[in-house]
Amino acid sequence: MSKIKINKRLAAILLAGSVAVGATSYILVNTFSKHRVVHDENSIGYEDINPMINFSVNEEDFVVLNIGDHDTVETWFQDEKIKKCIDEDISLGITINSSATNELEIYDDVEYVKGILDKYNIDFPVFLDIDKIITNDELNIEMKRKIILDFLEKCSSNGIYVGVKGTDTNLTRLKKYCNITGYDAFVVMDKENITYNGEYNLVKDLKGNITSKKDLSEVITNKELNKKDSFLGDYPHKVSEGEDILDISLKYGMSVKELLSFNNLKKEDITSGTLIRIPCVIDNETREIITEKEYHESEKKLRGCDISYAQGNNSDWEKLSDNFDFIIIRSNFGVDEDLTFQENARNCKKNNIPMGVYCFNDYCRLDCKDDLELFRKKQNSQADKTLELLKNKKVDYPVYLDIEQTQGLSEETFTKSQVREMLNIWYSKISGAGYIPGIYCNTSGYQYLQSCVDFDISEEFQVWIAGGDQYTGETEDIDLKNIIPSDILDKDFVTMCQSTDSCINAGAENSAGHLDIDFSKIDYTNPTTITTKGKDPKFEIKDYTRINGKAIGLGTGSALGIAGIVGGGILLHKLKKNKANKKTKRK
Repeated sequence: MSKIKINKRLAAILLAGSVAVGATSYILVNTFSKHRVVHDENSIGYEDINPMINFSVNEEDFVVLNIGDHDTVETWFQDEKIKKCIDEDISLGITINSSATNELEIYDDVEYVKGILDKYNIDFPVFLDIDKIITNDELNIEMKRKIILDFLEKCSSNGIYVGVKGTDTNLTRLKKYCNITGYDAFVVMDKENITYNGEYNLVKDLKGNITSKKDLSEVITNKELNKKDSFLGDYPHKVSEGEDILDISLKYGMSVKELLSFNNLKKEDITSGTLIRIPCVIDNETREIITEKEYHESEKKLRGCDISYAQGNNSDWEKLSDNFDFIIIRSNFGVDEDLTFQENARNCKKNNIPMGVYCFNDYCRLDCKDDLELFRKKQNSQADKTLELLKNKKVDYPVYLDIEQTQGLSEETFTKSQVREMLNIWYSKISGAGYIPGIYCNTSGYQYLQSCVDFDISEEFQVWIAGGDQYTGETEDIDLKNIIPSDILDKDFVTMCQSTDSCINAGAENSAGHLDIDFSKIDYTNPTTITTKGKDPKFEIKDYTRINGKAIGLGTGSALGIAGIVGGGILLHKLKKNKANKKTKRK
């Protein structure tokens, strides 16, 4: 074997140059660090980092890295940049720079984000850059709102700390025209003063400096957000015999093209038994409730409340969180959304309050003129509206149909055929979507409903009964501490009762401060009381291949400079303080 001849003099020069450049790098790093301005943890941020070595970002700073979107051809050094932050214990968030024009693309962006969080520990927020979407001339305002909201709600339902990023002007448009509020924001200033009046913590000023009002890594760590264990699988729809792909797409609110593309399928692939991945449905577990008949009398009765537009939008959520084990919120009445539903749902999630919902039944024989087909159509539309509103919401407690009429429940308001249709539609729609079906009415109303069907309603539905001893029609004020469970709760068919409508000092901020108080026999959040009948297979997170650029552009002409950087990097590494004394290390 021939030996490679080495010019010792040239080697010595190269080595000396490497050490010299390395020493210079060390001096620069040391000099820079000595002149750093002391600041609070994670108050100063950056949008990029050098994966080889970085002089600008230190361990007290944070980075919000632009990771492109699911369709980005390449994201240079993405993995190295992420690993660099993690190795140096620098708090890291990400920005998804989406150019989505339809639901398919934004759902793929969500999967892309989940893939990053599945692989890496991201302890700062995930921001959706809304600028491209808001300024897209081809999208109307409804599509812009839908695309952005789909991303935010699905990320939020997966336990991700999610927010929006954009120019001050576009964030103001987002709130004004899209009515999207309640999410944290990263404001990029485009004028002297910030006009966006929504919630925000991060700001990029006109000089490009990025600051954060508070250490968001503490919030994310304390609330155990951005954890892959919280990710929920997409709903697998099994195609039944004779079922058409058009009907499936309409049922789940997607176009046929989007649904097929999301599953990488063609129309001819859709046959009986085919499993289709549905990205707009979050919780696919059909749950079976252990009823009170299987409970011990000594079980604790949980206290909750139910709220709607009647309580307004100024409720004291800190007080509600302290006072109640659960909250039932009104989602809709008929096909009309409750004005406070979205805000109430966000507050339940924000304050970790288990949530159930109810839909006020808006149809009876009086407005359907005994037309059973019209009645059936209206009941289906009502249930579909409820499911549309629940999309990507975390619902622990049942989804109730509030069956009330001013005249009471009788042959005058519902025929027996209408009762059977109403209950069958509600049960099949709600349970089919993975939620727990329930009904709400008073005792006499329940007795009439039961007389119309040939099955035990309490074996199919969770029964919530109104009208306890402290039910006054809001003619009195009863302090929360004096509210007790109604005797109605002792009945076998009842799982929840509404004890009063006249409670005060509980957190409601409507004019009278009145709040409906409920007691439940069942803790629907407890896995020992809720079992699954049979889980459908979960879909894996979609994988998007990245061209990382790890070894691109590093020609031989750069060898001396790289050697110097490495030399300086080694010295820097040896002098780096152990951050464990300042900040809890990532696990």
